[in-house]
Amino acid sequence: MLKGLLWILFFQVFLAHPVHVSVTHIEYDGESGKFRISFKVFTDDFMDIILKKYGYALDPGLDWEQKNDRQVITRYISESFGIQVNGKKDLSLVFTGMKNNEEAVWLEYETSSIRNPAELLIVNRILLDMFHDQTNLVILGVDSFERGYRFSHQMQETRVNLK
Repeated sequence: MLKGLLWILFFQVFLAHPVHVSVTHIEYDGESGKFRISFKVFTDDFMDIILKKYGYALDPGLDWEQKNDRQVITRYISESFGIQVNGKKDLSLVFTGMKNNEEAVWLEYETSSIRNPAELLIVNRILLDMFHDQTNLVILGVDSFERGYRFSHQMQETRVNLK
């Protein structure tokens, strides 16, 4: 009977272990020449990394519209994510908004205008400094080109030829 209880306890602990994943959607707007980038992260994981790295506590009520909140959030995103176009320096990210619920938050950014993207270097280290099993999924859309990529500790960047 004890052995059976241990198995039940083992499976409950195993099943209770959270999944550590983020989703990033990168879309190129040919008219404006800007990349629109949305990051979806689990709210509790994101709050934990901000507190761990910067000692800054985000409001658990998800009211992250304060200027200081946006600054620290953008600082983390800029340090953990980068996109280079045609071999030039990383594009700057400008915060454009967010959508949230209790479980996850979408952080929305856009870049300055750039014409004729032919090659991208994407770096995604979001939450890799928090979880050893973190996976970051990236969906990239540029004109008719659409692909998905999986980032992890083993693969933190990828080069994409769009032509």
